[in-house]
Amino acid sequence: MLQNDQFEEAFPALKQLADAGHPGSQYMICNFYDQGLVVKANQKIAFKYCEAAAAQEHPMAIAHLGTKYFFGSGVLQDRDKGMQLIHQAAELNDTGAIMSLSNLYATGEGVTRDTDKAFNLAIKAANLGSPAGAFGVGNFYLLGLEPGVNPDSPINVGEAMRWLHKSAGMGFIPAFATLGHAYTDPQLGVGDYEEAYFWLSLAHKYGIEDITNLKYDIELKLSKARRNHVNRRIAEWRPSEPSVF
Repeated sequence: MLQNDQFEEAFPALKQLADAGHPGSQYMICNFYDQGLVVKANQKIAFKYCEAAAAQEHPMAIAHLGTKYFFGSGVLQDRDKGMQLIHQAAELNDTGAIMSLSNLYATGEGVTRDTDKAFNLAIKAANLGSPAGAFGVGNFYLLGLEPGVNPDSPINVGEAMRWLHKSAGMGFIPAFATLGHAYTDPQLGVGDYEEAYFWLSLAHKYGIEDITNLKYDIELKLSKARRNHVNRRIAEWRPSEPSVF
């Protein structure tokens, strides 16, 4: 991941490439203006670069442009056009677009709620290597929302944990916290304070603050030797397939 000084160093060259019409650079410059990295945040300028990259069929730019239209970010809101663009990017196997669709169908925001469709989209993203997709699938299982399940059936904890571990193994930080909670939940039947402490500690290390009290409570339940064992695991831990999608 680029640090602040690297952003400053990279920006002029990227902007020169973007202004010369390079779609990948246009998409990156869009993100600089979206997030206020190096430059002052400006949604209209971000939109201009995103639109230029999307016009050259850059999948991530198409997906991002779709979310801009859907939520009205830097442009007049047009949910129909937003959905059209997100679908277009999803058809190009952009996992961010696929997960955007999954989340929209899961919540019913702007579309008719359809958890089966949301689940299948998350599976598609996961099978394309997306840790966010694997996380989504794990959560569908945790909530008992996988297709064809009887509402009175017990939660398929094994599948939920398998997918969550897959996501966490690829470095998806929200999966760390969810696994930490799962290992402390007596209703799931997978109680393991050492595993809970491991995943909660990783989540805290990478910036999730709302698990601090739970992490401390679990820490008190472990002996010094077990805490030290977990801390060694944390020091040695590396994601198997680093990804941000």
